Amino acid sequence: MELFEDCQKKSCEYIIDFFDEETQNPKYWLVIYTGIEGTPYEKGLFKVKLGFPDDYPKSMPRAYFLTKIYHLNIKDPSEGGDVCLENVNKDSGGQIYKHECDIIKYLDKIYYMFCKNNPDSPWPFKDDRVNQYKNNRKKFDETARDWTRKYAGLESFE
Repeated sequence: MELFEDCQKKSCEYIIDFFDEETQNPKYWLVIYTGIEGTPYEKGLFKVKLGFPDDYPKSMPRAYFLTKIYHLNIKDPSEGGDVCLENVNKDSGGQIYKHECDIIKYLDKIYYMFCKNNPDSPWPFKDDRVNQYKNNRKKFDETARDWTRKYAGLESFE
């Protein structure tokens, strides 16, 4: 519970709450990110569920998007909403996760994914999107903006 409260105080680019308000289970958080200004995701509100394994901090938490997003390195919620961990943990010396990494840094790395799609990631989730991103960036950004309005706009937020 202390970790949860500390993170709520430190975060400013996103909102952290319990995933289930009734049970307030500290192993499951809801993180609401706002899209970064100047990106196709600006003005969007994106829900991410964060689940902590029993052996946390030895094993990393699992983050997955609940909001549909047009991004190379984030799966559709219907496919699990997984985040490409190589992209999130790029600064961790080649390791997928370092347990020394504090949770705020981890959440920040997810936040900064709004600035960067990584077409050269070993795990791009959609090959057709990679081709579009590399060959027709304008169309990619346009589609990402449309999806942001449609799936992450205030009117779609529950």
